[in-house]
Amino acid sequence: MTPFLWRVTTFTVGGMFCDGFILGGIGVALTLAAPALGLSDAWIGAIGAASLFGILFGSLAAGYLSDRFGRQKLLIADLLLLLAGSLAHLVVTDEVQLTILRFIMGIAIGAEYAIGAALMSELIPRKGRGALLASLNAGWILGFVAAYVVSFLMRDAGASWQLILASSAVPVVAVLLLRIGSPESVRWLITQGRTAEAEAIVHRFYGPEYGVQGLEPVTRGQRNFSRLFSPEYRSRAIFAGVFWACQVIPLFALTIFLPQALGALGVEDEFAASMLVNGMLVLGAATGVLGVQKFSRRGFVIWTFVATTAALAVVSFADYMPLAIGLLAFALFVLIGSAASNLEYVYPSEIFPTEIRSSGIGFATAVSRIGSAVSTFMLPIALGGLGNQVTMLLLAAVSLAGVIVSALWAPETKNLSLAESAAAGTARRMQDRTEVAS
Repeated sequence: MTPFLWRVTTFTVGGMFCDGFILGGIGVALTLAAPALGLSDAWIGAIGAASLFGILFGSLAAGYLSDRFGRQKLLIADLLLLLAGSLAHLVVTDEVQLTILRFIMGIAIGAEYAIGAALMSELIPRKGRGALLASLNAGWILGFVAAYVVSFLMRDAGASWQLILASSAVPVVAVLLLRIGSPESVRWLITQGRTAEAEAIVHRFYGPEYGVQGLEPVTRGQRNFSRLFSPEYRSRAIFAGVFWACQVIPLFALTIFLPQALGALGVEDEFAASMLVNGMLVLGAATGVLGVQKFSRRGFVIWTFVATTAALAVVSFADYMPLAIGLLAFALFVLIGSAASNLEYVYPSEIFPTEIRSSGIGFATAVSRIGSAVSTFMLPIALGGLGNQVTMLLLAAVSLAGVIVSALWAPETKNLSLAESAAAGTARRMQDRTEVAS
């Protein structure tokens, strides 16, 4: 790893840290905003889900624009929007303003999802690509957990909910400074016929002994969004969106409203239980990076879905068992779900060609956020109206759907070059669908 590659890794992972930080603080902030603004369960759900609906639109738009006009400038623009949005929380005074602002923040976060992973996959060599792409999710989870802890401490110190939400400006500024002066994606420049510019970037940032030979895509084709749904990429587009949605629907809803979820389990020591669950998030993110390196992509996604389905099924019966068992099952769900979610930035980055890579990631992000936005909106309502058991069984059913979709369509992309894994029909499907180790 050269200093340049470390910088690329730091500012792309840092972007995901910012995204996680922005989303991770809302749950604690709403415990203050709800009584201050007189929020109903529906308003709490709407505010929590607003950023997820914004991500849906932002990821689709930014994915398309990034494939047409490049990665680098949009990565700067989305952080400027995040900075402005973070500071705008200081002047929000009602639930309508807060919902609109969270939606706008979500647009910028969606842009980060679509562009950051595409840029990293195109600048990082094949060796270690899986682990570095997986580190994007680890960065997001670290940001999410950091926001939860910071928000908890700020709340106990007497900070307002507006100040808690505005605190995301601090990491955004740090990452923005790292991105200034970063280069455009070499592979994207090549697809535009701008080989001389790509060569100059390679010589400047990698060394004069390197060139662009061999970086051209195996396949060249249209750059329009409709290519995602052509016969050669349709199943991959569906798989990328659905597997991602099945992972984030239960994990995101339960962690963004962690205080409410723990209350439904009968937990009284909110801080201690929250630290246990957030510790599982961090541990899962770290072990997931190793899992992406050690196991096949296909085996990893299938068997982690099996495990999260089982854990949620146990949690659904928490009312009929000792609190410790229910909490342990919940913690295991978070641990395994966090590890598995590292694939959310690996698979979509590997299964689409450069011409539509950012669009593919944007589409997968959008599909996943439709599900997570609906589940986030519905979770407070479901826990209050249906109770813990039915709510957890519904989330277990979503995880089970992930098992089925992955068993049907998950390709094997490990150890392939980026061009090979993105070329339709060349990603190797494992013969034994139950094999995990590569």
